[in-house]
Amino acid sequence: MDKLLEEKLAKLEQRFEILPTKGRSVPLYADVDPLDVVKVEEYSPVDGRIRQLTVAWPDGCNFLVLVGFGRGNDIWVAPGIPNYYDRYNDVTISYPLDEPIDKGEALWLIIRNGDNVNNHQISATVTVVEHIKMETL
Repeated sequence: MDKLLEEKLAKLEQRFEILPTKGRSVPLYADVDPLDVVKVEEYSPVDGRIRQLTVAWPDGCNFLVLVGFGRGNDIWVAPGIPNYYDRYNDVTISYPLDEPIDKGEALWLIIRNGDNVNNHQISATVTVVEHIKMETL
């Protein structure tokens, strides 16, 4: 009897499958004044998964511009440790991710400009893959 019940439950669970539909790009951008800290925030257009973050540090950042990315109120995603930031110069970095996201949930970038003379323009693109539930049987 238990085996029959387990088979019925397994069949019921298999009726729904999550399928990716299409990727959506969410741009984040800021021009940060010397010694300033800026939080840029946009919102996820769909339910799905964050698959990639791409951040561009232009030439002249000289490892003085720190960037951290997260979602929601306080979930740090990249580099992945709360209150930790990456810093580079003249490079674009893509972070492969697999992070759940709900439609309307905040996507944020915190940028800390440690340069006491120059402002710096930082841009990032978050790729969110939308998922829908489809009944397969």
